Amino acid sequence: MVAGQRTQLKITFQLDDYRHARGAFEEGKAIDKRTNISPAQWWCTYGKQCPELQRFAVRILSQTCDGASRYGLKRSMAEKILTDRRNPIEKKRLRDVAFVHYNLQVQNKRFGSRSDVISEEIDPLDDWVVDEAPPEVVPENGDRGIDGVGVQ
Repeated sequence: MVAGQRTQLKITFQLDDYRHARGAFEEGKAIDKRTNISPAQWWCTYGKQCPELQRFAVRILSQTCDGASRYGLKRSMAEKILTDRRNPIEKKRLRDVAFVHYNLQVQNKRFGSRSDVISEEIDPLDDWVVDEAPPEVVPENGDRGIDGVGVQ
């Protein structure tokens, strides 16, 4: 990610200053603003004393994430896992289902596998609701048809 051994070494030392909140990283403003502004903006503002680390951090944090869309993964699945309404056992089960589902999606994309079922139409975290039989519909005239059974 970073060219040059010398720059990598500088980043390593500067990262140590960041981890231990030394120099400009220990200032009250720098600490308070961590939750108020975006990480990339924070590094642009408070990372000036460590230019190599600042450049590296801004470069990483400014990247877009297209991994999920590339493999057709749904955000709604992750959101369902993170809802606080679920108990820990159900959350673990959902995480396992999502893990398997995502890995299958990635594997299918990698090997070019196609299916007749459109994966976007099926959400593995939705509960399946199955009716035993559709309700019988009897026409207004009362005619039950040739075999005496109403229309379904």
